[in-house]
Amino acid sequence: MFKKKKTHEMEYEELEMKWKQLHLGIGILLILCAAMIEIGMFFIMDHYRLVNCTTERYFKKYVFFPSGINFGILIISMIMLARCSEAAKKYIISIFLSLVCAVLMFVHGNFISLYVLPIIPILTTTIYGEYALVTCTAAVSGILEFIIFLYGHWNGYAVEVKQQPESRADFIVGMLLAGSAYLISLIIIWFEKKKREIRIRKEQERILLKQELMEDSLTRIRNRLALQLLFDKIVDQEEFRSYVLAIMDIDDFKGINDRYGHLSGDLFLEKTGDILRSYEDIFTAFRFGGDEFCLYFKETDLKQIKKICSELKREIKGIGGGKLQVSVSIGIAAAQEGVKPKKILEYADAALYQAKGEKDSICVYKEKKNVKHF
Repeated sequence: MFKKKKTHEMEYEELEMKWKQLHLGIGILLILCAAMIEIGMFFIMDHYRLVNCTTERYFKKYVFFPSGINFGILIISMIMLARCSEAAKKYIISIFLSLVCAVLMFVHGNFISLYVLPIIPILTTTIYGEYALVTCTAAVSGILEFIIFLYGHWNGYAVEVKQQPESRADFIVGMLLAGSAYLISLIIIWFEKKKREIRIRKEQERILLKQELMEDSLTRIRNRLALQLLFDKIVDQEEFRSYVLAIMDIDDFKGINDRYGHLSGDLFLEKTGDILRSYEDIFTAFRFGGDEFCLYFKETDLKQIKKICSELKREIKGIGGGKLQVSVSIGIAAAQEGVKPKKILEYADAALYQAKGEKDSICVYKEKKNVKHF
């Protein structure tokens, strides 16, 4: 479960990184498109003799200057991006795009259609899904738009908002458009967050349901279905990986129920489950049957496994202060290349059968000698 969550986080980070690259690319594309459009406009206006200045002056004023300023902003932004954190990069790219739009509005302020430019940095920032980032971008765009409308255009004449109703109307329209884009962005983020919360809640419910399906309700360890899924996973592995299976049985468990009652028997199994869970770092435990448990070891040193099983027996026999007088038998079988897990389980069961015949012992399955006693 933890690994899966980590993978999702990594996928989200990769997706956000790709959008940062695309976000930055939008700003660069905007700079290039503005320069190409302005060059194209020159030839069209020159054809109809509408250019009222020299070619050199036109290109300096409307192509080289704004492009130079914007590429300068780009270079500064790139330097900052190389030195800042991932969280700060979103702000730098968003403000970079706001500044590019502001330069274009300042130079080409006569075109009313350019009043919609502040919408671009606001809406493109919405993808990150952060209220603070969108608010910051909208504030920077709004302030820059206000300054441009208040103090004039690149054409050299001042725009007095109070004295020219048309300019005042243009300013109001531009601010309303930027404000509307900001509100729309907030609404989109709110809905996306709610959708994400619902998806997360459904995923959590699915995981909990899966855990319930694969967990034994009494002992709170994995059940037989979980063991089957483990076997399926082992079979699907491309390369053989060694493991050891052990089947543990509580000898004469029925006697506990007969002498002390079924509630005492259930309590004993609960305590057994607690002990098995304490070994999670060493093996994975499954409730195989009523009082039978399967242990999956990634460790393949049989001597070490024997020591672990001996310690496990001692702890289980100590449940209830040892007054229950129970014994534990364990059969062990090591995986073999080309042999399916179910067959290994049968080998462990054969070893358990031998161990139960002697009670309170541990036996290991050997292909030729069948079992080996400890």
